[in-house]
Amino acid sequence: MTRQENRVEEGEGEYRIVILGGSFSQLHKGHLALLKEALNISKKIRIGLVSKPSSKVLNELIEDYETRYRNLKNAILELSPNAELEIFPISDPYGPSIAQADLTDIICTEETLPRAVEINEIRKKKGLRPLKIHFIELELAEDGRPIRSTRIRLGEIDRHGKLVSKTLEVIYDE
Repeated sequence: MTRQENRVEEGEGEYRIVILGGSFSQLHKGHLALLKEALNISKKIRIGLVSKPSSKVLNELIEDYETRYRNLKNAILELSPNAELEIFPISDPYGPSIAQADLTDIICTEETLPRAVEINEIRKKKGLRPLKIHFIELELAEDGRPIRSTRIRLGEIDRHGKLVSKTLEVIYDE
């Protein structure tokens, strides 16, 4: 084992390289939690940004790649001005996570944990070291439901999980 591999095994942050991915549309509190977790592990962050995300709900309101790239980059540099950041387009669920040998960690949510496990299985088959998986719970909005970009596009909540519109209840007098 090389000195660097040993340091990675021991968990020294300067030798760790964290990867995560997603669409990061309507950048919100849940996205920021993922980014903070990544920065807690290392200042070397690689992010696969979905080049053409699609949604069944208000697809036309998904921000373009350039806007999402800029918002993501600004958010990370605001959290950690010294972060070594790479953001690159991905068009599949894996991106370079299944090919780059120098990666050490992957960040996901409890929902995307099965994908992280799948990525490690693919890495092992390719002779690559599995990534250390870190997962966080989904951030919840005021109503106790997960904060999601779709809910923001629908106008239900804002980027912080605050309720924007209340469901109207119609009461009929009989």
